[in-house]
Amino acid sequence: MSRRTALLLGIAFLAVGVAFICLRRASAPESVFEVTSQPVQLAPMCPWRDPEADLKRLFPSASRYERETRILSGFRTELAQHLGRMPTAEENVLQIYNIFAEEKLVGKVTVRRVKGTFGAVELVIATDVQTRIAGVLVQRLREPPEIAEVIEGEAWHKRFEGKTASGSWNRDDLLAGLPANTKRCAEAIVEGVHSALILLEASAHASVPAIAQTHKH
Repeated sequence: MSRRTALLLGIAFLAVGVAFICLRRASAPESVFEVTSQPVQLAPMCPWRDPEADLKRLFPSASRYERETRILSGFRTELAQHLGRMPTAEENVLQIYNIFAEEKLVGKVTVRRVKGTFGAVELVIATDVQTRIAGVLVQRLREPPEIAEVIEGEAWHKRFEGKTASGSWNRDDLLAGLPANTKRCAEAIVEGVHSALILLEASAHASVPAIAQTHKH
């Protein structure tokens, strides 16, 4: 066999081998699982700015509170079903303040940030031991006075009292009669309070990881 013939045969075998490998790869089913996944982003949590003053209004009998952090990032699919959307980065964790009168648990407080008409609105949401709303306070907002007067008003906040995540949650009733210029901010607060209740109920599940309690007061 001449060198030319041997060279041509070698090229032919190489071409056949490459074609065979390509066919095998093309016919192999694609994996339905991702090999790697990006870690879930954790956004900075909204602080509780004036616990002492707020507790006097929300839980007058309170003598102390204990803070704990519940990790919800492993329950994003389940939370999305209840929220009607995917959880935001800020909703991957939930900081809970357990409120005590001496040794008796009397309720919980969560703090949440929502987007108002003119900037962030920070809410302090109190619930009783049955996870019913015991009170809602606005701790910070950037709305003009004519909107802030309504949004911070006790009369409107009372509409939330007694509501639960899974109970009657009529958005139209909560917004009824509010001035038109407050609707956008009020809608954000209604959604934010409802979402906070959903997260709070989810956090009570036994399989939700918790970071050790800190900062007893």
